Amino acid sequence: TIEHLYLVCEARDKPEIVRKLIHAMAPDRAMIFVHKSRSAEMVAEKLEHHHLRVADLHGALNREDRKRAMNDIRSGKVDI
Repeated sequence: TIEHLYLVCEARDKPEIVRKLIHAMAPDRAMIFVHKSRSAEMVAEKLEHHHLRVADLHGALNREDRKRAMNDIRSGKVDI
């Protein structure tokens, strides 16, 4: 079962809102889409700081890092 959610918030609040949502919903896996590569990096860093298993995947990464992130997602090494 896949559930889609769309939230609008201030950019500065995004990592904290996403973290609270993940803890409240407790999904087996989740994908978070953000507008810019730097935003993706920031959200991933903040979630990792809170001990969540996260893969950062965006177009500014080199090919090897994108491939590693996809493999981590597919293998279940990361949840988000």
